[in-house]
Amino acid sequence: MEYFMSGLVSFIVPVYNVENYLVDCLESIVRQTYENIEIILVNDGSTDRSPSICREYAAMDKRIKLINKQNGGLSDARNIGIDNAKGQWITFVDSDDVITEDYCFSLINTINESSSDIAIGGVKKAYFEKSDNEKWLIQETDNSYDWVSHSDEEIMLQYYYRKIPGYVCGVLIKKSIIGDLRFPKGRLFEDAYFMPRLLQRSKKVSCLDKVIYYYRQRHGSIVNSQFSRMSFDQYYMVEDSPFDLVNLNITLKKAVYSKLFVSGLDTLRKVSSKEEVYPNETKEIKNKIRKITSVVQRDSENSILVRLLAFVYGISPTVAIEICKIRKYMNIQRI
Repeated sequence: MEYFMSGLVSFIVPVYNVENYLVDCLESIVRQTYENIEIILVNDGSTDRSPSICREYAAMDKRIKLINKQNGGLSDARNIGIDNAKGQWITFVDSDDVITEDYCFSLINTINESSSDIAIGGVKKAYFEKSDNEKWLIQETDNSYDWVSHSDEEIMLQYYYRKIPGYVCGVLIKKSIIGDLRFPKGRLFEDAYFMPRLLQRSKKVSCLDKVIYYYRQRHGSIVNSQFSRMSFDQYYMVEDSPFDLVNLNITLKKAVYSKLFVSGLDTLRKVSSKEEVYPNETKEIKNKIRKITSVVQRDSENSILVRLLAFVYGISPTVAIEICKIRKYMNIQRI
């Protein structure tokens, strides 16, 4: 089969102490049906068997390039991967996740059909357990997406209203769009900094109504680790918007406020049991999102649940935070 877009695709895979998951990840990448790829493994100072696994795969597959570096965090590893990428297109895969064999082919087809700068695939969360025949079982999933966005402002509105996924994994990006953009070093929730700036540079973004990326939920991952001072980056990375909010048009400003409110509320949910440890940060975020609750509440673009939470928060932040703890029934980041 011929591909209209047949250029080299660079897979950037940061690796840090994932010896129990790395083989699954690498197998899913090397088996891609689209073969014109390079796989950049950035070993970020791993202290387990991850480096030896990387070396084994690099020896077996000439498309794999291994870069060893001192530990500098996920952002630093991704940035080095971007710096060394030779492809016209770039995609990020975390080393404890897995992708489908047609991952690259599906994203390329989406690019071809829509002439987009960025294609975003469907992602599902998965809690993995081994079965008797050593196959991974997917126990929980999220929804995928199905839309194509055209105008610059529409892209940003889709992002801030959480209709575009806020993560970089499962995304195929034209390298020229990235340019000099890099992830913020030493910060958590770095995608919340990178994605809006990336989308701001794009003229057209497409979403694929097909799950091609499985986001593994595991103990010990960055997202599931214990709350620390750096965890406040969930809010701060959104607050560090690429826009000047003072001079921003009202339509886009309301969208930014929506994401600020949701991110702030979810951050407060996570820190609530340790509020006495971080009183200043907690008070700051509480005050900031309280100032925008009236805007969020009146914004018809928000879901009924978000508007209701904004109303409740304006009366009692504590009650709103308690509502958000009902994680079994609600994922605040997706409403």
